[in-house]
Amino acid sequence: MDDEAIVFLDDDLGFMRRNFTEPDEAARRDVTDPAMIEAVIRETFEQARELGAYYFGWEGSEQTIRFYSGQRPFALTGMMNGCAMGFRAGHGLRFDERIVAKNDYDVAALNAYRHRICFRDTRYAFAQVATFTGAGGLSHYRNSETEARDCAILREKYGDLFAFGRQGGTRRRDYAGVRKVSLQLPY
Repeated sequence: MDDEAIVFLDDDLGFMRRNFTEPDEAARRDVTDPAMIEAVIRETFEQARELGAYYFGWEGSEQTIRFYSGQRPFALTGMMNGCAMGFRAGHGLRFDERIVAKNDYDVAALNAYRHRICFRDTRYAFAQVATFTGAGGLSHYRNSETEARDCAILREKYGDLFAFGRQGGTRRRDYAGVRKVSLQLPY
């Protein structure tokens, strides 16, 4: 983005979802037009820049459309799913190279510590396809051991800022050793 920002988009994204559509507007929900997606990305970047936020992105899952009411179209704290997030130039954040798969949580906590705010446009979400179950990405590296190690590093660095769920389960992604993590900022 002209050296003003960098945006990370995973290779397993299928489409962008408009969370603000009505139930009878299902045909308008999913955006696959590259020009429209680029326009939303650029608009989000511009809004983050105007606000002074270095870390920006969108809602973490297209499934959040079930909860979207329009009352909170934007969020100024929290985290962005690593599948789609951006950083403005000068952010000063660095990924911890010891972390295999929970680096989006790490960078969110680091951003909260350094900059206090982020910009998340909750009107949109990117949809991931075959995450944790497809080939490629982190599938060769993520397992129950790396998940446990990542969580231990997060606990060591940030204390009780994160809550950790248990490993295991019956869904296909659970077989990859995925561990549920939630960020609990005090503001």
